[in-house]
Amino acid sequence: IKEHLFRKMNKVLILINVITIQEIYYIIKVMAKKKLQDIKITLLSISETLYRFNYDYDYSILDSNDLRIDFAHNFKSNDEACMFEIEIKAKYKCKENVLTELGVLTSFIIDPYSEFIVGKNEEGFSTNIPEILEKICSISLGILRGVFFSKLKGTPLEKYPIPLIPIDAIIPQIKKE
Repeated sequence: IKEHLFRKMNKVLILINVITIQEIYYIIKVMAKKKLQDIKITLLSISETLYRFNYDYDYSILDSNDLRIDFAHNFKSNDEACMFEIEIKAKYKCKENVLTELGVLTSFIIDPYSEFIVGKNEEGFSTNIPEILEKICSISLGILRGVFFSKLKGTPLEKYPIPLIPIDAIIPQIKKE
């Protein structure tokens, strides 16, 4: 199957040991659009944009079944600097009480940037390589998780770290072609 599909595309045969049908489809689609090339991602900076802790809440009545974590995110792209930024915020809530919240902004340099961001409009941007977006979102979420873990040390919430969550559960707009 691999040989037939790659010959049909008139491209060089790539040897792949373990591959799924979805991966074959993606590789063929990318090869049909343009030559495959390496994309370099560099984490440029990490900054805390928000931190609040509710010291007035009575944590002795905290029921872990009522605890929930809400997420929000924002993407910013700077074409001139070839920079892409992700701000992810998390908010711990118990019923309607906000217990703590944290926001982290991560900035990435992507080279070549034109291979990553291929279009922009009022609603946002488009990319040919959603896997890169998924990867940098996962990195940003991991950073948020680590900063929150550090901030909550010694508080009544230290035993409730942000769990490992698939990135598409938090940022569902990341769609693979």
